[in-house]
Amino acid sequence: MSKQLVPKGTIGAQIVVTIKDETGTVVNISSATQDADRKIYLIKPNNEVLTKQAVFMTDGTDGKLKYATIANDLDSVGVWKFHGWVNLVGGTFPTTMSEFEVVKTAITP
Repeated sequence: MSKQLVPKGTIGAQIVVTIKDETGTVVNISSATQDADRKIYLIKPNNEVLTKQAVFMTDGTDGKLKYATIANDLDSVGVWKFHGWVNLVGGTFPTTMSEFEVVKTAITP
């Protein structure tokens, strides 16, 4: 599967992660109601880390968190990495690392 390409400076690009336990089972994260308990980390091509507040994709029972990029987030061309993290009463759950590529210009079909 090829990396998703996102134009530099895109506002509203959806970064979505799914929280799973060590067995690969999706975790119900609906109890992570505090902002401090839900994060998505964006790692720029130069390894600078941006910590972003994540929100539930639906109600949290599906284990999905999302973040929509804002102005000045995607400011560097290159391969970006990202992962999510949630803190629950039962433990802390990070996601695996994923990637996307920020490109210089808009993508045409």
